[in-house]
Amino acid sequence: MIHTASLIVDDLPCMDDAKMRRSLPACHRCYGEATSILAALELLSLGYRVMSEAPGVDAERRMRLVQVLARAVGVNGLIGGQDLDLAAPQKGDDSATNTDCVSRIHELKTSSLFIAAAESGATVAGLEGDQMVPIRQFAARLGLAYQTLDDLLDAQGSVRTTGKDVRKDLDKPTLVGVLGEDSAADYARNMIAAAMAALQPLGPGMEPLENLVISLIENSATTEQALN
Repeated sequence: MIHTASLIVDDLPCMDDAKMRRSLPACHRCYGEATSILAALELLSLGYRVMSEAPGVDAERRMRLVQVLARAVGVNGLIGGQDLDLAAPQKGDDSATNTDCVSRIHELKTSSLFIAAAESGATVAGLEGDQMVPIRQFAARLGLAYQTLDDLLDAQGSVRTTGKDVRKDLDKPTLVGVLGEDSAADYARNMIAAAMAALQPLGPGMEPLENLVISLIENSATTEQALN
């Protein structure tokens, strides 16, 4: 719900002004900007409500789940990343080639939600303290890989294969623009490998997460297109 809310906002004319999302017209193009903003707010509220009322989870953990989401969405997460993205220099500006600047946007705008998802699952499963460190590292690296792959698909893909506008980020600072397509693909591979490696200290119980990475990223037809 919260991810979808972020996409609705991200697609608005005042943000990325996207025409397509998930192979359909973007929400604001169907229902108008006002309704889209209200829909995003409702989805955001529902996301917090689901966490706060999670069945089979004690009150203390439900509170922690809500706190995890709040950190991920706020100025130190998704909102902060979107603000940096909007303020980022355009292609041609020397500062647009700053890898650290681009990586920081990706950390806040993308990895923060991956971390929240992974940390929430780990919280429900009973992990805590130092056990959370490799979970966060796994999710952060996976988020960076995902965003780089998304940028590669923007440069290489089509509306049919991605379900959304393409060539939208050519003038924005991305790792594809900074590193080039081949090096960006190598970076994504390295982040996928680093994400898998981060789980090793937690033992064989992490196999479902490893299989998730393989099935959703490495075996995806569109991802294979970006990596090959």
